[in-house]
Amino acid sequence: MTNKIQMDLSVRDAQMVAAWKRSTQSVAAFNAELDKIGQKQRRNRTQSNSFFKGMSSNLASMAAGYVSVAGAASLLINANREIIEQAEEAASKYDELFRKFRIQSGLRGIEGDKARERILEISERQAVTSEQGSGAATQLVSSGFSAQEASGGSLEEFLRILNASNASGKEVDSAGLAKALSSYLDAQGLDKNEKNVALVGRSVQALFKNTNLQLADLQDLAKVSSVFKGKLSIQEQLGAFSTLVDSMPASEAKTGLRNFVLQSATASAQDEKVKTLDELGLKPTDIDFVGENLDQVLERLSNSLSKLPEEEQLPALTKIYEKENAAVVKSLIDKRGKVTDSYAVQQNDEAFIADVNEATSGRNAALRRAEARRERRRFQEDQQDKLKKMEAEALMEAEGASPFRRDLNLKGYDWARYLGADPDTALNIMNPWSWGSASEEVDEALGIRSKPASDYGEGELPPAPPAPPGMLDETRQEVQRLRTKFREQNQYDRSDPGEKSIPHAIRGFFRDILGKENPPPVVRKPARKPAEERSDESSDASYNPIVDVYPAQTPIPAISPASTDELTKALKENTAALREQKDKTPAPSGAQKPVQVSVSVTADASTAPNGPRASASLARPLK
Repeated sequence: MTNKIQMDLSVRDAQMVAAWKRSTQSVAAFNAELDKIGQKQRRNRTQSNSFFKGMSSNLASMAAGYVSVAGAASLLINANREIIEQAEEAASKYDELFRKFRIQSGLRGIEGDKARERILEISERQAVTSEQGSGAATQLVSSGFSAQEASGGSLEEFLRILNASNASGKEVDSAGLAKALSSYLDAQGLDKNEKNVALVGRSVQALFKNTNLQLADLQDLAKVSSVFKGKLSIQEQLGAFSTLVDSMPASEAKTGLRNFVLQSATASAQDEKVKTLDELGLKPTDIDFVGENLDQVLERLSNSLSKLPEEEQLPALTKIYEKENAAVVKSLIDKRGKVTDSYAVQQNDEAFIADVNEATSGRNAALRRAEARRERRRFQEDQQDKLKKMEAEALMEAEGASPFRRDLNLKGYDWARYLGADPDTALNIMNPWSWGSASEEVDEALGIRSKPASDYGEGELPPAPPAPPGMLDETRQEVQRLRTKFREQNQYDRSDPGEKSIPHAIRGFFRDILGKENPPPVVRKPARKPAEERSDESSDASYNPIVDVYPAQTPIPAISPASTDELTKALKENTAALREQKDKTPAPSGAQKPVQVSVSVTADASTAPNGPRASASLARPLK
């Protein structure tokens, strides 16, 4: 059985169902879109979390990197600053030290640079500072050593002696040692070279270490050692002298040794000495140091004196060597074995080298060498930054740059150099619009500043005398003198072009026209007059002539009153005639034509017997 249900929908109902379906589909579609949006939000949230986590990590890395870069930059700046400062210091020190050597040695240019390098190499090898090495070289060359020896073999041997002497615990003055060696070599007639420095210096160092001999004593010995030349060897002189110094002052020792050698060599010239020697069984030729050395002379004297009683030995020596020297001779005879032993001490080169090696090894020697090498490197790296900054500042100041700008540019130069820029780049940063001009100007100024005195400014030329005045100068001075004299004599003021500027010959005419009182004529009087006449002078200050027509010695003739009255009368008559004609003439109907009046005034002051004369003429009105 089939049940059939049939529903009839009107059009209105069908539209409602369709609308309901559409709304249902819209809701479903909206929900689907919401689901999509939710999925995107969840995905974005996940990505955002990952992004921010990564960003935080990156920021931390960036911060650490920034700190690392800043730290590295700071280290770079500090390192470069230290290098530049050390280079400045080394260059300034080398310039001062070795310029003294250049002056003493006469070496210039490349030769001076080579000598400097030799001195620095020797100083480093002997583990002394550059000050000690250059000071020793300068002292040697000033003591007569050649520049080659003072910067070569003699210097190295000299520094060895210094090191060996200082290693013994006795500080040695290098200047004193150089003077002593030089004086002694001169007295002995020996060349000043490495060989003879070693011959004397090593002997002195050995005796200096083992006896009371001092370097100053060697200088004293050098003053009298010319007597020993050709008679005593270097070892004999130093051995005998050091032996005597152990028991007496050096001044007595040097004098006694000198007199002993001198009187022994000249004993044959005095009969009493010859007689005394004969009593001792000796001849003058046995002790004159001709064919005999010091040991032989002392041995012969000792053997001869031994035959006498001890109380007679000193008187016998007194007859030969005089009273003040007998004790010295007796001391040498008694200690002749010590003198002989000193020869081996002086010639012990192995002991000397051992002392030198001990002084030039170890921690402190290594430190001195390291400092010397660094100093030499810094000297090579010097760019004269301090000088360039000073010249740049002077140029900026000359251009009118403000203090702030100068300070800013100089700080910019420092920072550029500390960051590794070369000096030219650091200078040109100050003026980037004209790249290269700043460095060129500074280099040019630096070259001028480095010139010797003979090329700097006037140099050795004396100041130039002031130039004599020329023709133009004399003319100007004369014009000024005449102008001053003219103003003083005429009391004339150019600033007032009024009545004071009118010559006195025509001033009366203007006074009549203007209706002013005519002053009485004034006769010029001499500048100097008796006191009783000075009170009679006119007090009219307005009467001041412009031109001094007559010399001061010639009195100016007075103006004649008759001439003035005649001129005044004529002017009055002409004035009256003009007024009368004006009254008779009817007034014109038209415009009044201008009336031309001509007034001429002449004055002759050259030949008039009564002084200046004046005349005037008045023209008629023009029709």
